Amino acid sequence: MKIKSQSENNNRFFRIIHKKDLFEEMIVSFAAAFLILIDFSFYRQFRGISFSVNHPEINAGYGKFVLVFLILWVVFFFVVCGLLKKRTILDHWLFYGGNLSCMLMAVFSPDSFHISVILLLITVVLNRYYFFLRENSLPIHFTEKPTFRGLLAFILFYSIITASVGIIRHRIFLSSGNDLGTFDQMFFSMSKTLLPWNTITGSPINQFTAVHFSPILYLLLPGYLIFQSPEYLIFMQSLFAGLAAIPLFLLCRLKKISSGMSLLIAAVFLLQPGILGGLSKDFHENALLPFFLITFIYFFEKKDIKKALLFLLLTLLVKEDAAFYILCYGFYALLQKRFPLRNFILIIGLPLLYFLLVSVFVLDTNTFAYRYSNLISGQTDGSFFQIIKILFTNPLYLFSQCFTAEKLQFMGWIFFPLALLPLLGLFRLSEVFLFIPMVLLNLLPTFYGQYSIDFQYHFGTISLFVLILVRVIASVTQVQTRRWLLFTVFTAAILFSSSYHISKTAYYTEFVKNYANYQKMEQAMKEIPAEAVVTASNHLNPHLSARKEIYSPGFHPDSEYVAVDLRGSDNPADFGAIAALISSEKYGTIEFLPDWYLILKKDVSGALDMQASEYLESRANDSKYEK
Repeated sequence: MKIKSQSENNNRFFRIIHKKDLFEEMIVSFAAAFLILIDFSFYRQFRGISFSVNHPEINAGYGKFVLVFLILWVVFFFVVCGLLKKRTILDHWLFYGGNLSCMLMAVFSPDSFHISVILLLITVVLNRYYFFLRENSLPIHFTEKPTFRGLLAFILFYSIITASVGIIRHRIFLSSGNDLGTFDQMFFSMSKTLLPWNTITGSPINQFTAVHFSPILYLLLPGYLIFQSPEYLIFMQSLFAGLAAIPLFLLCRLKKISSGMSLLIAAVFLLQPGILGGLSKDFHENALLPFFLITFIYFFEKKDIKKALLFLLLTLLVKEDAAFYILCYGFYALLQKRFPLRNFILIIGLPLLYFLLVSVFVLDTNTFAYRYSNLISGQTDGSFFQIIKILFTNPLYLFSQCFTAEKLQFMGWIFFPLALLPLLGLFRLSEVFLFIPMVLLNLLPTFYGQYSIDFQYHFGTISLFVLILVRVIASVTQVQTRRWLLFTVFTAAILFSSSYHISKTAYYTEFVKNYANYQKMEQAMKEIPAEAVVTASNHLNPHLSARKEIYSPGFHPDSEYVAVDLRGSDNPADFGAIAALISSEKYGTIEFLPDWYLILKKDVSGALDMQASEYLESRANDSKYEK
């Protein structure tokens, strides 16, 4: 019996080593064992031992690591794959553990685009192996109603989290006069007179006729009357961006994409680094654009023309250049030849007519010529028609201006988090039109905000690219391939967003660390009377903007109060000129916290004047504060 048992064991061993997929299982076991060593590096990272620094004392014990690795490799190969025939355990470990490790690597590699690209390539391989080669699926099965409830819960959670980042940024006085202070003063004016006035540039201007025509903002006015605060605007910005996931989810379902995958696509949109970047900055009307634009596209694709027309009009009311997104979608839909021709009179003719009417009779769009300073020579009397002239006389110049190093990096932060799938649209004539807004509004301008993912000028661009993503996913008939592509896009969004935005957790650390000083600053701002005329530094402006008159430094020499931000080189100030205001006895110091803030009041003097003057003169002469 012993001989027979020994023979059986020998036969089992030989069956293991002579298996058809022996080499493949050896590689899988090797990778699974090595992944544990990688995770141990993350463990040391959490213990304060950075993996980005070489540690000779750790390297000296390499023998232990090699031994552990070999033991794990043998166990995984002979026991898990051979005796237990549970290779799926290693599949799951490589998939979940590998993707999680890549995400952690992105977290510990802040603002590292190149690292994120390599991590994306790794996840492409991992996900293809798991879904396509091994034909696995996620252990979650979605049905329609629970999935939609889950979407609503995710939107609420997402809105609260992204809004909290913007609110904390505001509370540590990093929000700006442009844009948050401008919009807060505009809403304050609307709450009193219904007119959108602001004074940041030195004289009262109507925001809708001098800057952007955005009457959609009246929808937010009732809430502002209840919650009169810049923080209300920050939250509503996040909420509207989150709500864009609903029409996107419905559009996916309309394209016969499963509930679970539709939920994943909605999450991919919201987790784009470009969307998160804009939401963590100041309020801007562009953040409202995706909700109205995607809802319009959904109803148009559904052939519900009445509702499509309603949301087309609402989209146009977001901002004057929203017409370009609808126009380009209109030509895209026209070339697909799936809709009656009469519908295109609406979605092409109406936006074009609207833009022309607004440009001629409401808003002087040439005031934004400075954003195209490389293309328009006259910054005060220039015309956008000059760009058309260049297009026909020197098109290669336009090409050179679109693809600078900074703009290529911007394109990387847009396309790689979508796993480059929207670029497949370049192979379809109809979808080429969806790239035009990116060229016109993000790549041609010289104003850096247009091609920075920390602003909101690309929200419409990303919305159109996600439309291409939906088409690509819907066109894949093989379920496992669809799972592979979609989960890779989801992973890509997390990788690039984690790397780019993880540094913003420092807002919370800074708020806790200097909580007492920020409270003093906030209290000092509140003590300035609401009816007073104020001149304020950029980052103090949004905390004082709920008033009739507030100006940037240098625009109004006779303000009743002057609020100066003293924190570091990010807050430029002419310290000599401010000291002169005190020495001339025109202004006196009423609040002063060195290296934090200074508040002057007209025609007063106080015990803090001498201390403040000495400090300002020291700052003026100190080379470390010079630009």
